[in-house]
Amino acid sequence: MDDDGVNTSILQLLASCPHLRARWQQERADRMDDSATNPLPYVQAAALAQVVADAYAENDRDWLPGFFKNLERLLADPGNQDHELLRVGVIEDIEKSLKWAKTDTADIYRLLGPRSRTAWDATVATWDRISRSDQSDGRSARDIVADVKDPKLRKIIRDIYRPSR
Repeated sequence: MDDDGVNTSILQLLASCPHLRARWQQERADRMDDSATNPLPYVQAAALAQVVADAYAENDRDWLPGFFKNLERLLADPGNQDHELLRVGVIEDIEKSLKWAKTDTADIYRLLGPRSRTAWDATVATWDRISRSDQSDGRSARDIVADVKDPKLRKIIRDIYRPSR
């Protein structure tokens, strides 16, 4: 963690896209993670994933190869203690955020290194199994989120629910 309570791996990923830092800080604040004394690394990762997915959907993509190269480097580093944070907090949340945006993920997938792809594939497989076994009331995650009017609460609920294919 740095002096502001930001996870070191998240900082390293942000270095790949410094033009998104202000958006990331706002996303963190919207998710109620703006305290240096009580940092929430998974919220920081989810905020980063959302900002990455938003930029991708807006066709802001020139920096993505460096971002994913940096992500792969962090996953390959045996001394990095954040492998789970990177797999679950960053990769899984990017995939989920792109799914919410109804955005094709093929271009992102091509940029992933071998460790990132393994994590991505595991995420997709896990959520496919979960969605097949879901015994919900018939309402989709998109229906549930559509009922929420507060934009900050909608972000939190989108972190909890996952849209079906």
